[in-house]
Amino acid sequence: MGFWNALGKDAQYVLADGFWSEDFPYPGSKELGRKYREKYGKHSVFIGLFYGVSQTLFMAIEKAGTLDGAKFREAVLTHEFKGTTMGDIKYRKDGTGSCPPAAFQWWDGKLMPVYPFTEGAWKVRLAPRGIKDSNN
Repeated sequence: MGFWNALGKDAQYVLADGFWSEDFPYPGSKELGRKYREKYGKHSVFIGLFYGVSQTLFMAIEKAGTLDGAKFREAVLTHEFKGTTMGDIKYRKDGTGSCPPAAFQWWDGKLMPVYPFTEGAWKVRLAPRGIKDSNN
């Protein structure tokens, strides 16, 4: 929100990357976003990432059936973790995670998710020609 607060309507149409949105169709996303907003009084593009990683941690422990480090690591590297707040997450052999990327567009003070594409999702709006900045 700091970006919008600093630029106001000049932020309209700006595209931005990010990690997560409560508007994503992933399980628990709406509720997590609502709880975060109620507790901290602001919106987050990160909390779903942190929560999704925690979800994969617990799922990997269940898959490994133990807290043994080697077995846990093997469970992380050989499974896909479905149904997290980040969508489906899979880890590469080097241990880095792969989850769906995200893109947003600022519109009326809100980051609207434009990617990943989902039915009924926000459609990118192109800035009309001839827009002048507010300094002129």
